[in-house]
Order: sequence, then C-alpha cells, then structure tokens
Amino acid sequence: MDLHASYTQAEHHYQASQWQPAIAVYKAITAVHPNEVRAWALMGLCATQAGDLDGAITALQRAAALEPTAANIHFRLGIVLFQHGRMPEAEASFRRTVKLDPANMDAQQNLAAALVEQGRHREAQPVFEAILAEKPDSELAWAGLANVHAAAGRRADMIACLERALALNPGNVATRHLLHAAKGETPAHPDWRYVETFFD
Repeated sequence: MDLHASYTQAEHHYQASQWQPAIAVYKAITAVHPNEVRAWALMGLCATQAGDLDGAITALQRAAALEPTAANIHFRLGIVLFQHGRMPEAEASFRRTVKLDPANMDAQQNLAAALVEQGRHREAQPVFEAILAEKPDSELAWAGLANVHAAAGRRADMIACLERALALNPGNVATRHLLHAAKGETPAHPDWRYVETFFD
C-alpha cells in the first residue's frame, strides 16, 4: 500500500465533504497498518462529521491508546463523548487533555461544562474561575460561572456574571434574555431571535 497516495485520496474526499469514502480509505489503511495513529485520528474526525458518533469514538479511542500523550486526540475524543452524552468519559478525556496541555483553555471550558452537565456545579466553579484568571474576556466562562451561581441560588453573583458575558458579546440574545429573567424584567413576549437561538 502506498500510504502517501492513500492519504492524498482521503484528503480529496475530506475536502469534498465525502465522509464515507474518506472513512473507507482510512479503514483500508488501518487494515494494513493497524498502528497508524494518523489514520485512526482522521477516521474519527470524518466519522464525527458524518454524524457517526459511535464510529468516531471507536477510532479516536484507538488513536488515543496508540498515542497516549497526544493532547489533541484526547480533546477530540472528549468532544465526541460529550456530544454522545457520555459525560464521565468526556470528563476523563478533558482531564487528560488539561494534564497534557495545561494552557488549553478550550479543554478546561469543556471540562467545566462536563461537570455542570453531571450536576457537579461546585467542582465546576474553580475551573471556570481558573479560565477567567487567564482569559477574563471568555464569554463562555462568564456564562458558565453564571450557571454555577444560579444552581447555588446566588442570584446577585449570577447577574454580575451574565452582565460580564453580555458586555463581551452584546448581540447574544440568549444571554440578554437570561439576564432580564434574572432581574425579573422578562418581557411578556421574548425576542424572537432568542426563541430561534434556544431551539437551534
């Protein structure tokens, strides 16, 4: 097998958004070269794009097992596990990513989100706060911290965080609606853009 030609063919399919043909090429590569990390990782990426989360998880787990120090593979695996609703596993992948790459703010953000999804708001709070200490302009972290304060019944702190998030992105109608609601100012008919965003 000519690996270079195979990867070129798969790249052509990828650029054309032909996910299944690309996956077929990567499967052919791994059938001959089962330890080809790049093929497993790219197969996982294509499977994600194709909406095959189970296939993506299988491929990315294989890639992570072959290259356990590759932070980007653990991060991508965490994202797919999160999308699949497998929060404890997603949390473990994000923790692994942060351990390997402490400067990865996206991994920290997703770790905090995975904790929130599991109802572990108290554990998520220091993660959000650590993100904001490094990146005070993180709209997502301010919104996440607002969620933590809301779960704890700290209304004033929640409002302060939502105000910071909205100041960073005044066009975020979902945050604006939540802020109005927190202040008891919810209009009788929410902004239609908020409704569209909520159900998107």
